[in-house]
Amino acid sequence: MVFRSFFRRSTRYGLNFLATVFVVLGIIILIEFISVRYNKRFDLTAQKMFSLSLQSKKILKSLVSHVEITAFYKKDQPGRAAIMDLLHQYANESPMIGYSVLDPDRQPAKIKRYNITGYGSIAIESGGESIVIESPDEKAITNAIYRLTRGEKKYIYFLKGHGEKDISSEANDGYKAIKEEMEKKDYVVRDLLLMREEKVPESCALLVISGPREEIPESELKKIARYVYHNGKAIFMIDPYVISGLKEFLAENNIILGEDIIVDKTSQVYGGDPFIPLISEYLSHPITRDFTTPSIFPLARSVSVAKSSREGIISRSLLKTGPESWAETDKEEVENGVVTFQEGRDKKGPISLAATVNLELIKKEKNEEIKGSFVVYGDSDFIDNYHMNLGGNRDLFLNTVGWLAGEKDLISIRPKDIKGGSFVLVTPGQADMCFWLSLVAEPLFVLLIGIIYCGVRRIRE
Repeated sequence: MVFRSFFRRSTRYGLNFLATVFVVLGIIILIEFISVRYNKRFDLTAQKMFSLSLQSKKILKSLVSHVEITAFYKKDQPGRAAIMDLLHQYANESPMIGYSVLDPDRQPAKIKRYNITGYGSIAIESGGESIVIESPDEKAITNAIYRLTRGEKKYIYFLKGHGEKDISSEANDGYKAIKEEMEKKDYVVRDLLLMREEKVPESCALLVISGPREEIPESELKKIARYVYHNGKAIFMIDPYVISGLKEFLAENNIILGEDIIVDKTSQVYGGDPFIPLISEYLSHPITRDFTTPSIFPLARSVSVAKSSREGIISRSLLKTGPESWAETDKEEVENGVVTFQEGRDKKGPISLAATVNLELIKKEKNEEIKGSFVVYGDSDFIDNYHMNLGGNRDLFLNTVGWLAGEKDLISIRPKDIKGGSFVLVTPGQADMCFWLSLVAEPLFVLLIGIIYCGVRRIRE
């Protein structure tokens, strides 16, 4: 009788155990299935180093054609796991992305097809065209995808002949670096000597006037105005104390160029020059959306919006300096390097040093429809070779180019650069506490729970 009772109890416990095992296995299988079909990543790093940038996500979500990415890595090659994780992020963002990681030694046909010359390269293909990247990272991959899927090329012309910044110069004040950044976005960047042309070329998607040192002749100003008023797009970067001839044109369109130079005492707090304002206040606009990185403008003048606005002209400030700044009007003080704020003469901050203008009006005398857009900056040095990579300068300018050229997908922050983190050294007391808690207290606590459980069970039996 006792044996039969023990056998029944053992059988019951065994069946309960098996049922529990099957239930747990079922739950594990269900969780695994859900995780494969509906996986979600969480990036808890401060700089979001394991997430794609906003720009990459915008471009991927706008894709309408398939993009195939092939990475050529050996199985034991360093960096293989990292590139697989990166490509997996791209595929998760868009169903238009497909990818594979192949051993180049076993794929001679594809090596020849893409003209792969070394390990660690990737080939990106779409619409019958392909781009090979030898040192792949997020920035390079996103640029390649955009270049392959955008379609037609857009031409950006930089006016020359009046002392403007040289887009071919490698000197500190040259523009070669920003030119190369635009060319990576598949823009075609050209000089424009307007005195030799009847008008701004029809192919011009954006005209850039970058820091002229001499006055632009009236004949060329008329060509610029005609271009802008016929749905043209332009960026004007006018430095302090320069007579460019553009002041009247801008005033007609609600933009006032100040005869001043901006002084920012906040810059001195960070060890900078008071004549190099630090911009951290960005007004609401597609150019500055999601933009938080401070920008630096060496020797800038104020660019403000006229109080009385003409009908059909929408103008707005784009960014402003802090409250500790002012617009200094005394040129002699500036030249001496010692400036003081003078109430009633200087303008107290915040000071606007960039503005946007959208034109949509009709000239009554000719019944002519006028459309166009442009952005005005009170400085041209902020994107030269020396200053381009300071703060958010590069991103701010490229966002401006993207907005005016109609490239909405490019209006975002570029992929971030990897920065080293920091770790905190613990004191000897803290190290002892970690030892006792993890290696002594926790095991003793688990043992105590086990003893109590066994004691309670025996009492109940």
